[in-house]
Order: sequence, then C-alpha cells, then structure tokens
Amino acid sequence: METLQQGQTLKACFARSPCIVEGLLGSGTQGEVYKVRLDDQAYAVKWYFPQFATDLQKANIQRLIEEGSPSSQFIWPFDTVALPNGSGFGYLMPLIPPNYVSPSKVLSRKVDPSWYVLATVGYLAANSYLTLHSIGYCYRDISFGNIAFDPQTGETLICDCDNVTPEGLDEFSQIIGTPLFMAPEILRGEALPSIQTDLYSLAVLLFTLLVLNHPLDGAREAQIRCFDFEAMIRLYGHEPLFIFDPDDASNRPVPGIHDNALILWEILPSALKELFTRTFTAGLTDPYRRARESEWKGAFCDMRDALWNCPHCGAENICLFQGHPTCWACRREHESLLYLQIHHKRVVLSLEKKLYPHHIKEERLYDFSEPVGCVVSHPKNPALLGLKNLSPFSWGATAPTGEPRVVEPERSIALLPGMKLQFGQSQAELINDIT
Repeated sequence: METLQQGQTLKACFARSPCIVEGLLGSGTQGEVYKVRLDDQAYAVKWYFPQFATDLQKANIQRLIEEGSPSSQFIWPFDTVALPNGSGFGYLMPLIPPNYVSPSKVLSRKVDPSWYVLATVGYLAANSYLTLHSIGYCYRDISFGNIAFDPQTGETLICDCDNVTPEGLDEFSQIIGTPLFMAPEILRGEALPSIQTDLYSLAVLLFTLLVLNHPLDGAREAQIRCFDFEAMIRLYGHEPLFIFDPDDASNRPVPGIHDNALILWEILPSALKELFTRTFTAGLTDPYRRARESEWKGAFCDMRDALWNCPHCGAENICLFQGHPTCWACRREHESLLYLQIHHKRVVLSLEKKLYPHHIKEERLYDFSEPVGCVVSHPKNPALLGLKNLSPFSWGATAPTGEPRVVEPERSIALLPGMKLQFGQSQAELINDIT
C-alpha cells in the first residue's frame, strides 16, 4: 500500500507550484485523503491505492475536471497530482470546512441540529443532486459518508465526487454504492447505478436523517439474530418492506427498539410522509415512482415555513395544519398560530422567521439570496409580533379595520389576524385559523 508522508512533494498537472503534504485526514476503500498546501492555500488530495489508480479512474477524473463542478456545493476535483517521478495518482479538491459534520453524527446523537437545519440540509441535498442529474450525471454512492453539513446553518456539501459518471458509462467506476443505501435492484444484481437508483439512495438518506431509523428496519430486522450479508440482501434487496407501509403492518417499528421512528414519524409534515411512502412502497419495484429531487425541494421548503417555537418552553415544532397545535416538548395546546397565506404558500409567523423573494414573488421560486422581511418582537411588549421590512421597497398594508397603511423599508408593522399585505404584485393575508 503506497501512502504519503508529511512534507512529501506532489506535482500537479496544471498548477506550477508543488503540493506539500501536511498530514493525513482520513482513509477509505479506494485511497487516503491528505491535507496539502499549494501556493499558500490549504487543499485536500485523494491519493489512490495502487489497485484503484486505474487508467479508467484517471480518465474519469480528467473528464470531471474538464466539465467543472455543477455548483459550489460539490467538493469537485480541479487538478490531478503524482509523485515527482510520475508514479502514483491522486486529485486535488477543496477542503471541507472543519465545522462541517457527517449525518452519521446525527444518528449517533453527537450533534443535535434543529428542524430548520435538517430541513435546510434536505433542501440543499435535493437541489445538489438535481443539478447533477440535470446534466446527465449519476452520483452512484449517495450515503452518509459522502455528504457533510454545518450543524448550525444546514449549509451542505457533496463530497467524494470522483466516482460520478455520465449515466450508463459504468466502466469508468468500480463503485456501485453503500449497501444500506443501495436500491433493491442493485442489491439483487439486476441493475447498476443510475439516476433512478440515486433517487432511492437520496430518500434513504433523508428518511434516516429525519427519523433516525432506516426505512426498512422494523419488526423483520428485529427478528434477525445474525445480521450477515445474506440477511442484509434479503431485508433490503429481495424482501424490502417499508416500516410505515399503509397496506402491510408486518414490518412496523418495534417499541423499545425503534422508538425514534415511532416518535419522529408522527412529527413530520404530511407532504414529506407522502413522498417517503411512495418511494418506499411503489418505488421499491418501480424506480420511476420514486420521489423526484424537485418534490423533495418543495416539501423541505414548506417544512421550514411551517416551523414555530412554543411560547411557553421555546421548543421548535412543526405545524401540521391539523387541529390545535400542541408542543411536542411541554404538551401545551395552543388555540391557533398566525400564518401568512401568500400564493400557495403558508408561512407560520414565529419570532425571527424570515421572508425571502421565494415567498413573495412567484417568478423567483427558491430565491433565498437575501431576506426581504423578518418577524420581530415589539420593544415594549415582546409578546406582540411585527413584520420588519428588510427590502428597499415600501409595502402596502390593510388593517383588519380596513385602514390602509404603508410599511417603509426598515419599519415594522404589528401582525394582526385579518390584515392584508401587498408586496408589489403579490398580496398576502394573515390568518390564525390553522385548521
């Protein structure tokens, strides 16, 4: 096994300066990742073990470099490296920021991100894979090991992109996925990675991140005494059954074993439940029935809009728009929540909730570049909420009494049920009946 040493020099293909190895960051099946310095900037190098430094792997890396990264969310190869004598092979890529973590840390409870952060991760992950798939590329190995996020903001990066290939060009990659995330047809040996199998892996990643349980791990998994390769292929490949299949309850989560699934599934919005249910029922046998990236994007944006903080205990909740909202933490029931109805969106108005062009302009869907409004508390009465205008334009408002008002930039207006707001061509109404 050929490894690199601290202080060793690597020669890049395009860069004129040498890369200096500073230390080992981690290792995997195909090779090791090192921190290096090039022109006084820190980067990472993936250095392949000899058996994986094939001509086809090199050709695939060269293609990825020439095509360029689909977006800034991908840790994408930008140059190749070798030893000064020309031996060995690796590639340069940006470093993952040190504060970013793997979703596996959520599963192990080493980090406990908010619902807002988790919804942001879901939205950004779906958006990243949509960008990749839209240019005809298949990721091949969506899993917890190949994505990282900031646990404070939800900003997300897609890592280990060296096995990305144009769909159908399987000879350029030896990777077919991570077993727990593989589509059933791959585990059965009936298919190779594709955009459709990526969609299955994405759904497994999102479900496990939110529910802290694999979507197929229920009563059947609990009955397995020796979880060997044969048992895994049977459970996830030949006999897959969603733990919340509406027509077959034989694989339900077992109390005392799968408590996370039993609790967290009930908290999720119906739109997300529907996407998971379709993907893990009809989508188990028909790859084209699996939820698309665009559907996940919409559902996670709606989830962020439905978040509210309990005024009694401060716990973060998801409004399900079904009956009186009850806080999951303190179990206090609330008569109603105030939300903004605009176009087809419902934005629950809790303290610090922000509005973006995404909310108020139909032609700027998914534009979260700059907030245009923010929910604030009254300086003399914190219980009274207002909406502050962060845009450069004045808003129109009509009080419940019918009195017209103007909300100038940097000014706020008290939020009252029945009030109407005019954001340019878009009209919104404040409603407090969530049923």
